[in-house]
Amino acid sequence: MRLFGVILWVLLLPVAALAQPSQSFDVAYLHPNGSLFPLFYYEDGQWSKGFEARLPDVWIHVMRSGVEWTIPRGPKALDGSGGYQTGLRSRQLEGNKPSGLAVSPEIPVIGFDQMNPEAEEATQLLEAMRIPFDGFEMQQVDARVNAGGATEEISNVWFVEPGVPVSARTRKRTPLSFHALWRSRKVVGSGTLYYLQLQRTYEGPDCPGKAMLTAWVSDEPDGLSILEEHVTLGTCEEEGLEPTLEPLGVVAGGQDTFVVVQEAVGAAKVLRMTSSGMQVVLEEHGE
Repeated sequence: MRLFGVILWVLLLPVAALAQPSQSFDVAYLHPNGSLFPLFYYEDGQWSKGFEARLPDVWIHVMRSGVEWTIPRGPKALDGSGGYQTGLRSRQLEGNKPSGLAVSPEIPVIGFDQMNPEAEEATQLLEAMRIPFDGFEMQQVDARVNAGGATEEISNVWFVEPGVPVSARTRKRTPLSFHALWRSRKVVGSGTLYYLQLQRTYEGPDCPGKAMLTAWVSDEPDGLSILEEHVTLGTCEEEGLEPTLEPLGVVAGGQDTFVVVQEAVGAAKVLRMTSSGMQVVLEEHGE
């Protein structure tokens, strides 16, 4: 991975690995328990949630553990209470569970893998994001102090709600770690796509405050490009922090590139990759 500098812009090229996509397809999430949750439907440039009237007979390309599955529906295809499919038939491979993104009909999909936060690639990524983290965190802390946010002194250290040190020097002494780290299995556009969350947890208050940076980053030929990033501050119970997403896969529609993500089973979003960041196109909040 080439980490020669952080570039705050990137020209997104069409996804070469996703060339010639179908202009009409469904996307769904296959749970390890065998239930298939249809999420969204794409047709002629538009995304919709109209999956209840559309239940394809065959789903393919479930992206997890590098395994691709063909999934015909079984005899009990629809659970009326939740609107998802059950009784799915699929090839069972030793040690692998058929969970992840499913599409119908077959279209090119780029999946994501969770990364080991101790790997050298992850360590380099963390160090490259340290300065942006510090800068965005400072903006959030200063804004709360300037707005008259409640502060308290504990062991000669001043904290602002929700329990984050006011002093930048104190914050920088606190270890920075990964809360989430995903990597695209293939090149997206002209670089490897990462979804990451970095966090700091501060000691002192009874309920220690946390700072979390959420970012989409692309490893481009000329350096690391940040597509989107922001820092949120929250409590030890994670109130106020950005939700953690699970990237399911990258698909192409027309000239656009989309990333399908989920926050929880049945709660998902479609994000369009643009030169100015990741734009939410459609979301399903689940039950």
